[in-house]
Parts: sequence; C-alpha cells; structure tokens
Amino acid sequence: MSTDFVTKGYHWARQALSPAELLRLANWVDKNHGGAGTRHVRIDSIKDLLAPTGTVGAFADKLLPAGRPVRVTVFNKSNDQNWLVPWHQDRVIAVRHRHDLAGFSAWTKQDDYWHCEPPIEAIKKSLFIRMHLDDLTIENGAMQLASASHLNGFVPAGSAREVAEGCEIDAGECKAGDLLACNSLILHRSGKSKSNARRRTIRIDYSAFDLPEPLEWAIER
Repeated sequence: MSTDFVTKGYHWARQALSPAELLRLANWVDKNHGGAGTRHVRIDSIKDLLAPTGTVGAFADKLLPAGRPVRVTVFNKSNDQNWLVPWHQDRVIAVRHRHDLAGFSAWTKQDDYWHCEPPIEAIKKSLFIRMHLDDLTIENGAMQLASASHLNGFVPAGSAREVAEGCEIDAGECKAGDLLACNSLILHRSGKSKSNARRRTIRIDYSAFDLPEPLEWAIER
C-alpha cells in the first residue's frame, strides 16, 4: 500500500488513463450527464475499467484489496453549473432499499435510491477514486485536500474548517488523465470555477465492507 495513502490519506496516479480511455470516459459523461452532479448506478459501459483488471480498478485494488465499486458520481462544473463546497467529509453510502438497522442513520433518497450514514467500520473499509477528464486548477474549482485529516476519524461538521486549517493543504491541481485515491474520511473542499475551462470528474466509491442483510449496495456486482 502507498505510504502517502496511509499517512496523508490520499495518493495520486499521474497520467494513469490512456488517451483512448480518457476519450471514452469523456464521451460517456457528455452523453449521459448534463447536470452539475449526477449519481449513477448504471455503469455497464465502463464496468471493465472499474474491475480489478481495469485501469481504475487495479489502482483501487492496490489500496483496498477486495474492494468493489459501490457508487458513482459525475461532476460537471462550469460557469453555467457552478458551486462551492466547504470543508467536509463524505460519510454516506448508497443502497438499493431502506432498512432501519442499528448503526445506519440519516436516511435520504436521492436520484431514485437511498443514502445513509453507516457505522464507522464501513467507512474505514472504503475509499474513493476521482477520474479527472479535464485539467484542474484553483481557477476552475479543483478539489483541495487536508493532508492527514483522515487520522481524526469522524469530524463534526462544525469543526471541519478548524481541523482542515491545521493541516497541510494539497491544492488538488492536476491534468486530464490523473487519478486520485482518497481515504473516505479525508476532509476536502472545492471553490467555484472562475474560468471557462471544463471540469468533468468521475468519482467512484469502493468498499470492502459486507453490508448486513437485508441491505444491498446500490450498484450490483
């Protein structure tokens, strides 16, 4: 496992996607995802890239053996579709149906399937990978990372900024084709784009946690 991933909570794989893979993913996003942020469970057309033998899946498998893709989110930030996100942790999972089990809380339904906060054991057995389809800079809203903030465990929303500002900050600038793997507890944020440049990013959540029955991950195996 990467030393960076353990100590900092994230690890870059620069220029990991081939030009052909990058074009394929960009076409998939442009064809299927016109909105600013879209949660997606129908991944058949890119499933081979996410599997352990694919470029993205192999990267995930080195950091989280036995992990499987469980959620996909596409971000398409531009001047017309623009937003900022303050310092926060992503502590929710996507499941097919709601079942009120101990340890699973804060249920919401988004894009036709359910999200909830699972026990911390589930978060500790997960990571997310960002696939960058365009160059990212501070000017077009790159995602910034608070290095080593994952070592704090769950951080209350009201304390997120204070904790993050006590960490070394990675500006998140990268090139199209770069992959970024993050511990699911890392604090991160992004500003509004101040540029006409596109900012298409695909986020894949991987988990090695077995959900208790009858819960099922939103993405089928």
